[in-house]
Amino acid sequence: MQFRPGPPMHGMPAFPRPPFMNGSLAMPPGMPPPHLMRPPLMMPPPVGPVVLTPPGSNPSPALAQKSTTLYVGKIASSVSDETIQTLLAACGPVKSWKPMQDPETNKSKGFGFCEYETAEGVLRALRLLHNLSLDGQELLLKCNTATQRYIDDYQTSKRQAERKKQEASQPDGNAEVKAEAETEVTDDQQDDAILAKIMALVSDRAAQQAGSIAADQATDLLNDILPPPPNRDRRSLGRDQLSATKERTHTSREQERDTSADRNAERQLERERQREKREVEMRQAEQERAYQKRLKEWEHTERAHKRVGCRQRHSQLKIHLGVVADMRWLPASAESDVTHV
Repeated sequence: MQFRPGPPMHGMPAFPRPPFMNGSLAMPPGMPPPHLMRPPLMMPPPVGPVVLTPPGSNPSPALAQKSTTLYVGKIASSVSDETIQTLLAACGPVKSWKPMQDPETNKSKGFGFCEYETAEGVLRALRLLHNLSLDGQELLLKCNTATQRYIDDYQTSKRQAERKKQEASQPDGNAEVKAEAETEVTDDQQDDAILAKIMALVSDRAAQQAGSIAADQATDLLNDILPPPPNRDRRSLGRDQLSATKERTHTSREQERDTSADRNAERQLERERQREKREVEMRQAEQERAYQKRLKEWEHTERAHKRVGCRQRHSQLKIHLGVVADMRWLPASAESDVTHV
């Protein structure tokens, strides 16, 4: 396409054309021809990592934050810390065991916190040690919200893994049922073996306690029946018996003190409940009094309005009766004029 110079318009001077407009569309120096110019490159938006999931598989959900801490309570005062550690370790590897003690007497408070290495230990302890009777008291095991969420996610992921394994090995339609059945049988077998071990520990401990009690009773009986040995002074025997009596008295007093402390705590809680109940009743009574006061004020106002209205109507009636009485003495023409008005 070429541009031909035409004659200048009337009254307008002729200007020279630019060099790139003379004859053809030439580009300025330093610029490539249009057909050699590349279009501007558009950078694609940043994209995160792409995870490819094979068809027919469901990605396993992420587990919650790991928490394997258990509360172990209602431990009898006669049960040693080593016994509790042995029972807890029978259910799985223990990471830490923290029994709570009184800072003044260094005696156990009857509860503690156990942290396991794995979730299997937590589940097995909850199944086997909860409500286990030791020296007349049943152990209490429970977990907090974080631990419950973690073991729930762990059980879900475990069932999914077993189901996938069975589906990969057995393509029939009953893979899910078979996987769950095999998992339950395996857990039951392990629980039975560990429960037998726990019951053996409890039985051995009970037998040792019974033997020690029987030995103490036999020793006391022999001391009562047999005369003291000649080389031993009666005063030393009396001191030993007195010290043993003091120890038993001290133990019984401590037990009574613990029982009284529990009773005082219960009484304090009952006092708090009664105090809260009284506060609620007082608030309700105050609200009722305020309501009755407002109701009386409203009734008084209404009666005052009624009295004012009655007075106004009474005065109007008096005026009306007065006008009628005055009309009786007027002549007939005047009465007709007043009636007309």
